[in-house]
Amino acid sequence: MTQTISPEEIGDILGLAAARDQRTVGDGDVLAWYDDLNAARVTFTDARQALTRFYVQQAAIPADRRFRVTTPDVIELARKIRNERVANFVYEPPADREESGIEFRARYRAQLDAVASGRVAAPPHRPALEGGPAPALVPKLRGLLRALPDAEDDTAPTDTAEVPVGAMTVQCPRCKARIGRRCKTPSGRPRPPHPPRVQVAAGGTYDPSAERAEEQRRRAASEAALTA
Repeated sequence: MTQTISPEEIGDILGLAAARDQRTVGDGDVLAWYDDLNAARVTFTDARQALTRFYVQQAAIPADRRFRVTTPDVIELARKIRNERVANFVYEPPADREESGIEFRARYRAQLDAVASGRVAAPPHRPALEGGPAPALVPKLRGLLRALPDAEDDTAPTDTAEVPVGAMTVQCPRCKARIGRRCKTPSGRPRPPHPPRVQVAAGGTYDPSAERAEEQRRRAASEAALTA
């Protein structure tokens, strides 16, 4: 059995427990805790933090229902602490060369253990992917990408020849359809790309205020024709 915590450290842990719950500690206690914590590969640092967390949690329990800490309590809390440390773990490959499979596994395990043990601080937040399509790539996609029917949309036509090539390489500025997705009517039915989307895909710009002004002009012209 590999030793991760020594008998002297076990004595210190039991001494800290006795200072909190007034237990008596004998040689049998030290031997039992030594066997259990080493079998679970619990280090002194993890055991001490687990002990502190245990008694902090006990403060929320009524006095008549509190109990003394045991090795299963320490092992369970120590594992939780290690898992919390590696929640945002990010592997860092070597910057100057590629790794073999054996090298990757050894390096990965070493980094993971360093973070899990607390020797190396883990990122406080989980990293997220950022940014959109590469600006240099979008122009090259125009003229190549056609729309595909949504898998869940039975009303979408299977023949997409009528969809303007390139219109699907940009998000629709009117209905906000994502890249590669068909435009939708207000009721949610698929429709040909909105004119502003075709305009933007061709390299133009979209001005919502100008579009609203044009709609008002047409509405006024229609009303004038009806009242003439």
